[in-house]
Amino acid sequence: MKSLVPLLSLCLLLAGCRGPASGPEAAPKEPLPEPAPQPAAPSREPPLPLPPGTPVSFERELALVQEVRQLAATEPVRGFRIAEGDLLEHLKGSFAREVPKHALLGTEEMLRLLGVVPADFDYEQTVLGLLKEQLAGLYDPRLDAMFVRDHLEGAELEATLYHELVHALQDQAYHLDEFSAWKEDGTDRASALSALAEGDATSAMYDGLFAVLAERTGTARKTALDLSNAELLTGLDAAADATGDDGVPPIVRRSLIAPYRDGLLFVQGLRRRGGWALVDAAFQQPPASTEQVLHLERYLAREEPLRLPVLSPPGAGFKKQLSDVWGEQSVRLLFEEWFPRAEAAAFAAGWGGDRIAIFERGPERILTWNLGLDDEAAAQRYLSAFARTAPVKDDRFCQLRGELGPLIAARRGARLVLLSGPRAPSAPGGADACREGLSWAEQNLDG
Repeated sequence: MKSLVPLLSLCLLLAGCRGPASGPEAAPKEPLPEPAPQPAAPSREPPLPLPPGTPVSFERELALVQEVRQLAATEPVRGFRIAEGDLLEHLKGSFAREVPKHALLGTEEMLRLLGVVPADFDYEQTVLGLLKEQLAGLYDPRLDAMFVRDHLEGAELEATLYHELVHALQDQAYHLDEFSAWKEDGTDRASALSALAEGDATSAMYDGLFAVLAERTGTARKTALDLSNAELLTGLDAAADATGDDGVPPIVRRSLIAPYRDGLLFVQGLRRRGGWALVDAAFQQPPASTEQVLHLERYLAREEPLRLPVLSPPGAGFKKQLSDVWGEQSVRLLFEEWFPRAEAAAFAAGWGGDRIAIFERGPERILTWNLGLDDEAAAQRYLSAFARTAPVKDDRFCQLRGELGPLIAARRGARLVLLSGPRAPSAPGGADACREGLSWAEQNLDG
């Protein structure tokens, strides 16, 4: 979004997020998936102009990263020290180039209609403002160049270099611009790819920091595999739970951290089973969904997501603005608005597939969501999570929300359909809105 917020994962493949350099016993080895043929280099669009910066060599750091990551560079990595303002301007230009305007506006509407951002929420400005706090450096796969803020020094500089140089190696071997290209209905897939890329870079970053520490102190070298999951996640969870007076909706802040957090656990699991070779195999056969990232056994089993159709809204005259697949990670981040993290994860488990869409008719906006779950128990959990305090009768509910319009959900078996809106200055409400929405739900469950 790569992560909820949909589209955010696109800029995360470029952005290096600041964070502290902070497992269980190794699991039994499992067979590696059969590697697919390596993709051919994509035809690239003309890149943005190279931003102003001072060329610098990262040759020593690159040598260390190749060693700890066990992935060889095929060419030198161009590096630049760059002023904060120039780095942010470059990221802003990349963001505008990669993400279509209708996707930004449609995503804003999805979040508004789900009631998790204010009515005046500006997706692009919020994300760029948050990245301004966190951005330490980035690797741009379209320019084949790495940029690091010119004021960084010490451990923060080392961590940023190791993380971004892993992205450079990933790009040389696996073509990251294929990973980061925006696609309609592609949020879940992009979020899974972002998690793989960020988890790989973060895990290898720890190894690099431990290698330098061992050299400086004369102690035994550790790796990220020597840390427990709790130790690995301490800093990331603190960042995800941070609140401030900057006006950033909590769901956006958590979404910025999710690819690092979930990806790190995924890559650690791969390394424990098959070392870096299994991580490389994952780039050749990437996870098809965030469900596979969150549940490693489903990746190893290659459990594919359901392909579900867009549900048209009730009433005539609506035009589709955007459709998407959110995936289990985005659903979990949504549920974290209402429940503690562990409880939200339990509610979100059992995802099988989804298709969410926004429609417009004049000033009205309406959301439909088609969800397929693994079984009836999972669908019941989803229904309970969406309903929260609303009364549920016969596996359905209708909650009136003023200008947001009604929120309606209904379940049958392992299927769940949800309708939010229409959102409008004078949205219809009351019994008629509930009756129409519940009738729509019934028809779609029959279909």
